[in-house]
Amino acid sequence: MSGSRRVLIIGNSHTQMIKDAIAVRAGEGKSTGDIEVCWLMSRGKGEFGDTSREDAMAKIGSLGASDLLVTSLMGTLHNIIGLFNHESPFALVAGADGAPHGAEIIPHNVMRDVLREHVEGNEFFQQMVAAARCLVVHFVPPPPKEGFARGGKSRIVDGVTVQLEYAPK
Repeated sequence: MSGSRRVLIIGNSHTQMIKDAIAVRAGEGKSTGDIEVCWLMSRGKGEFGDTSREDAMAKIGSLGASDLLVTSLMGTLHNIIGLFNHESPFALVAGADGAPHGAEIIPHNVMRDVLREHVEGNEFFQQMVAAARCLVVHFVPPPPKEGFARGGKSRIVDGVTVQLEYAPK
């Protein structure tokens, strides 16, 4: 499509849902525009992904000023945060209103700082942003709401067992 905005989406495994949605729309004869979805290969984590870091950087370099780069690299971190069920109830709140009775309050700016540190500490993310001549947006998918961890998965975090269950609706 000449003259149209290209959209390049680079992320982890959850980007495959976006690729599937585009395929469904295309199969129904609906326009999907000029969108490319790349699953970034993870280093040292087996044979996952379809795009190397080098190929991703080449694709970013080919984007023009009117194109759009969408990164989606923190899905796992966001899901882990969203699925914590700790023995001490907690709530993420912007103020004191709305916190469940007896819940520890974690201010939004604390979580924002955690996510910011993760992004700013990710050297490859910084390289992608620096290489892009276009607008860059970051997409973080929400944690799963249903169908996750029916078997009651758990993780040990700082010596405390954390149960992974459904995120609150």
